[in-house]
Amino acid sequence: MSLQYDDHASKLSLSDPEHLIVAMDSSDGVVQAASEAQVVEAYRQVVAEALPRQQLVMALETGCVPSFCVPVPSIPTPSLPGNRHINGGFVMGPARLMHAMWHAVATTNLSCCHNGRMHPQLGMGMFALRYPELVAFDVKQRLAAIINLRDGAEFSAHYRVERGYVTNVHTGVQPAFLHFPGQQFPASWQTYRDMVLRPRGLLSSQFAEGDGASGRSAARERLRPRHVGGLAAWPMVRASACTARPGERVIFLLTSTPLRAARMGRVLENMRAQTRRPDLVLLTVPRRYTRPPLSSMDFVLAPAVARDPLLRVMHVDRDAGPLTKYFGSTMLTAGAANGNGATTNDAIVVVGDDDVWYESTFIEDFACAVGSSLGGAVFSSGRDTSCGAALGACVMGFRGIGLRASMLRDLPSVPVPPECFLADDVLITHHFQKRGFVLTRLRTRSRYQIDGAYAWTNESINVIHKRHGYEINRECVDRLVPAGSMNAEKE
Repeated sequence: MSLQYDDHASKLSLSDPEHLIVAMDSSDGVVQAASEAQVVEAYRQVVAEALPRQQLVMALETGCVPSFCVPVPSIPTPSLPGNRHINGGFVMGPARLMHAMWHAVATTNLSCCHNGRMHPQLGMGMFALRYPELVAFDVKQRLAAIINLRDGAEFSAHYRVERGYVTNVHTGVQPAFLHFPGQQFPASWQTYRDMVLRPRGLLSSQFAEGDGASGRSAARERLRPRHVGGLAAWPMVRASACTARPGERVIFLLTSTPLRAARMGRVLENMRAQTRRPDLVLLTVPRRYTRPPLSSMDFVLAPAVARDPLLRVMHVDRDAGPLTKYFGSTMLTAGAANGNGATTNDAIVVVGDDDVWYESTFIEDFACAVGSSLGGAVFSSGRDTSCGAALGACVMGFRGIGLRASMLRDLPSVPVPPECFLADDVLITHHFQKRGFVLTRLRTRSRYQIDGAYAWTNESINVIHKRHGYEINRECVDRLVPAGSMNAEKE
């Protein structure tokens, strides 16, 4: 096995030495990350917390087979008690380091000895101890969680499972990969089968009832390929409460128009009623509106609202229609100072509308989902399938969207075709998909109420969409994605 790995890594290291490689046991491992981008982001987070040369990332476990045990002498703040033994079922790093490791494992006495023979798992652990300057350990389980099912209490005590996806309860992290070592044991296989594979629809009927021991069915497990693109590519998570991380800021983004400026006081009242009050309400409006009758009006807030410390108004030169609400992210990613003198860095942003009353856990639901994600995920409370097969489904801005501010960094430079001026959900979905972000359905704990007095005024986008027979989104999709098909259905 190590010779095969080394051959692959050796070839890649010559053509692209920084190419990232993941090596993982195939018979008892499963992917949790929704995309390659999430895996890469998790890797970068681990490496960012390590020393500069430590770019080969290995995973840890609490228990191990005695003859393969390679404990790490010192682990800072492990993700669960006793998580200090190197596991050979997962490693990730650049091709040059993967080649160096596998070559050493295959050709030196690092792997000696298990029953008098060389063994790659033992070799991986010994390589890590001999070359600590090259190896980082995934102590927070961002990349991989190694589940020790020899201890029956470990899984239930340290992890929670929702719809087959496993999260570390101590760190709130959902690992990009899971490894259930020791599937030769029936109890291990049954847990893996019933709590992970079956809920996710990954189990073929041939092995649905196998006990894992007869014929080693786990090793021959057939996984259904996941459909990429369209509705099936949207994973779903349930919102839950969490403890705010120190220093992590949450910003509510929105835009408005002169005829709706009077409702901003109500928006601020709504945000103060949240269980997780945003650190800032960032209202982004154009200096001049281009759409009549707004083009002849100025945006003016009531004096008391304009002075409210929770509110920041950002004026931009470009009127991009309702898409303008996202442009405030440029201030956040620039590290602009907030009202308390701190910097926002890569804040969590929650996007909404000015004519909706969001119930109390709205901000908390999105902040917790984004804060615990691996990165590269966009959370949307609803999905609009009027985008049809061309885009699969669109996010729904008025129901709430959550993501990191840095993911919107280049949005202000994106062109807005005339057909898309009032189709912000189509535009932003297209933007997310082009950049490889993972659209994720968030099932929030609370509902919302539309303020009909503002949502259905004459200059409202809702009214204009209705006046055009709800064809605006269709026309925008056809412009962005030629021959895009449309189905009018919302969830």
